[in-house]
Amino acid sequence: MTNLLHKLHQKPEHHRKAVALGVSFVVTLMIFGIWASTLPSKISGVSGVAKNTQDKLEEGITPLATVKASFDEASKSVKEFQAGFGQ
Repeated sequence: MTNLLHKLHQKPEHHRKAVALGVSFVVTLMIFGIWASTLPSKISGVSGVAKNTQDKLEEGITPLATVKASFDEASKSVKEFQAGFGQ
């Protein structure tokens, strides 16, 4: 590898820039390929969340009601913790 880099150092600047551009292009394609291969699972996860949200809205559960229920549950947990800590 060091021999390859040494030979590349001896080449003219326009050749080095072309090699750098090619290497960066290949690395970018590899990253894009990895991203594209994981994309279907991410899309199915998003559609599952959207379907779950749509089901809740159809049942009459609004986002505000969900936030309120979460806040009530959190405050209940804090009160139970404080009661157990006081004993």
